[in-house]
Amino acid sequence: MATLTLEYNPRSNFANALISLIKSSNSVKIIEKPAMKSPYDPKYVEEIKAMDRKTFKAVKRKDLWKE
Repeated sequence: MATLTLEYNPRSNFANALISLIKSSNSVKIIEKPAMKSPYDPKYVEEIKAMDRKTFKAVKRKDLWKE
């Protein structure tokens, strides 16, 4: 038996259709691994997503990569 590893964008319609087709096959054993954890602070990510286009948050260059 051969092993095939797929990395795909879960937002891609084509990739999702292909994965669904593979999963529907009875002759394939599927092992799913969770996605990698984001290196960004979740609180910061939520702040950025919550902002609308009319507002912005100034961030100092030296603070960009702080944890």
